[in-house]
Amino acid sequence: MSSHIKVSTIEAEEQIVLMTIRGSLDTVVVFHLQEQVETLINAGHYKFLINLQELEHISSAGVGLFSAIILDLERHHGKVVFINIPEQVYDILKLTHLIEIFTIAQTQEEAIALLESP
Repeated sequence: MSSHIKVSTIEAEEQIVLMTIRGSLDTVVVFHLQEQVETLINAGHYKFLINLQELEHISSAGVGLFSAIILDLERHHGKVVFINIPEQVYDILKLTHLIEIFTIAQTQEEAIALLESP
């Protein structure tokens, strides 16, 4: 499970959590990712950059997790920005209309700028 998720921080104006998700975001991986996200939020991290470049499949649990992360961070006045969304994942997010609530950047630099802006 941990090989599906890489978590690091980007030193910027405020620390940004960089998550890279690989492979399949199924129920088991979602459970572990949710625990990691909750731990990070409880530790005071409210800015997330999520790179989906290597995500091959997303289940309904994965879609639900992204929605939950967005809502949780909004409660803490935080943000999440997604980059490198594969076409098949984008199509699922578009079908569910969740793409409308996602903040998407074209590059990591653009995402960092969005996260650092007030």
